[in-house]
Formats: sequence, C-alpha cells, structure tokens
Amino acid sequence: MKKSYLRLAVLGLALLLLTGCGQAKPIQPTEEDLQVVMQAGGYDICYDELRYYTCNLKAQMADYYGGDIWADAATAAPYLEELQKGVADMSRYNAAVLSLCAEFGISIDEPAIQSEVQAEVDALLEECGSKKEYRAALDTYYMNDRLFRYLTAISLCETELYNVLLDLDLLDNTDEGAEAFFASDEFIRTLHIYISNDAGESVEENRAKAESIRRELDGGADFNTLIGRHSEDFYMTTTNGYYFTRGEMDLTYKEAAFALTEGAYSDVVETDSGFYIIRRLPKDFDYINRNFETLKHQYLSALFYNMIEARRDEITLTETAYGQSLALYDIQ
Repeated sequence: MKKSYLRLAVLGLALLLLTGCGQAKPIQPTEEDLQVVMQAGGYDICYDELRYYTCNLKAQMADYYGGDIWADAATAAPYLEELQKGVADMSRYNAAVLSLCAEFGISIDEPAIQSEVQAEVDALLEECGSKKEYRAALDTYYMNDRLFRYLTAISLCETELYNVLLDLDLLDNTDEGAEAFFASDEFIRTLHIYISNDAGESVEENRAKAESIRRELDGGADFNTLIGRHSEDFYMTTTNGYYFTRGEMDLTYKEAAFALTEGAYSDVVETDSGFYIIRRLPKDFDYINRNFETLKHQYLSALFYNMIEARRDEITLTETAYGQSLALYDIQ
C-alpha cells in the first residue's frame, strides 16, 4: 500500500501519543562506534557501520572458502580485495539511497520515519524479553542499537522513495510499459542446474561435480532429467524457470545468461554461492500473461534497484586517518 507524506506524518504522531514514555530509549554507543572511518558521497560512515559490513561479509566468505582464512595477514591476503570491494559496495549503497531520498525531500530524521523505527525497536525488545537479550540479539549480527535504528530508518526511506517514484511516474507503472519490456531482449528466461557450496563442503569437489554434469550434457543427456537428478535449486523442478532482467541475479550468473542465445547451454558458471549450468529458453508468453502482476512488480523493483545501483557507482569513498589505520581482516 502506498504511503503519502501526510499519512506518514499522522501515523507518526499517533505512534508518539500511543507509546509515549513506554518507548525503549536509545542505547548510547561507545566512542569507538561513533568514530568516522570514511565518507561516502558526503555521508559519514562510522566504525560500527564498517564493523557490521566487514564482520558479516567475513563470516560469509569464511563459510564459502572454508578454513580460518582471517587468522592473520598472510592467510587473509588472497581474500582482501574481495572483502574490500564488498564493504565498499555496501557502504556506497546506503549513501546512494540517502542521496536519492534527499532529492525527493525524504529524510531519516522525519518524525514519521523515526516513529516507525521506534516501533521496530519496541517490537524487537518485546520479542527478546529484556534489554540485555535485545543487545545480545543485535550483537549476534555485529550490530548495536544505534546502527539498528539507523539502518532501519534507511530501509524505511528506501520504501518511501519507491512509492514516491511511482506516484511521480518516474517508474513506468503502466501495463503497456511492462508488456513492451517483457517482449524485449532485456527480459529473459533461464533454467539451470545448481550445485550449492554448503558450509563444510569442498568447493573443489562441487566444481568437479558440476563439470561432470556438463560433460553428461555434452554426451546427449536430457537437461531436465539432469535438473531432477542433480540440481539443488528445487524451484527448478517446476521447469518454468526464472524470468528476470539485468540487476536481479548474481552478476556472474546474469552475464553468462544474457550472453546465451535461446536454447543454448552455458559452461560451468561459478558464483559466491555455488556452481550453475544455465540454459536460456524462449519466453512463454502464456506464462507471462498468467503471472503478469507478479512479473510487473518484479520489473518495477528491478528498475528501482538499478537506479540505486547507478547512483552507488557514482559515489566515491574517502577514508579518514582513523579509517586508514584499520585492517579489515582484523576487525571483529
């Protein structure tokens, strides 16, 4: 449901009146948490935000590559470039959202936004049962109260931005626009065989398995049969496949899929999560018509996030002296 500025303002006032002094007060962050480590497009990034991005990405990479890759500078060296790029992209993404929001008069400091943030905090605190458990829950994800409030506010602003762009017709919400897009080469359909790199599994063994399946395909095996026999993406068993546009899928998957002609198969495609063998298929317009509203929403979301990512790519990061003194692999 779309939210107007007036409706949000009224909702915010109502929440303030209803919750009153029963709200959970902000928990004061430490001085280290508030130290500015870099600026992204004029927005300060504090240590707690850098730590959140870094530690979560380090955990994902450790699961993917296996072993204690962050034990010291030597073991971390082969992975630092990937870690730095991931942290930079996440830092610039939020700055991009804030930058676009500012152009349309949307701010995280609006009373309505802050009231919704407070409601989210109160709900989580009630679920946890105590402030101690609340802090422990946040710490599990390398967060603190300040950062949870800040990132929640950005998420709410992002939703409001999407609705404003629709209201102003800056995203083409017409059925005719969607129909033209679905007929274009920017919207494609794929099937795939997926071998997941689950925690504790050998990436090399999974790669070898995917390459063996690709050889079966070269030998004349039926693609759908191989999906049923090997794929770890259970959605593929429906055989409708995935319909998507640029910006919706993993970058490596997207590039491989769009490079294929209809009916062709890819070589083994390696992504952060596992290995794919992709087949590009002709679009089924009966399927598209039956699922038109769902696919239209998907199309609009893709346009929106492509806009944010385009702004993200324009943003540069500038480290402070403190930020330059930090080693990402050592942040815990």
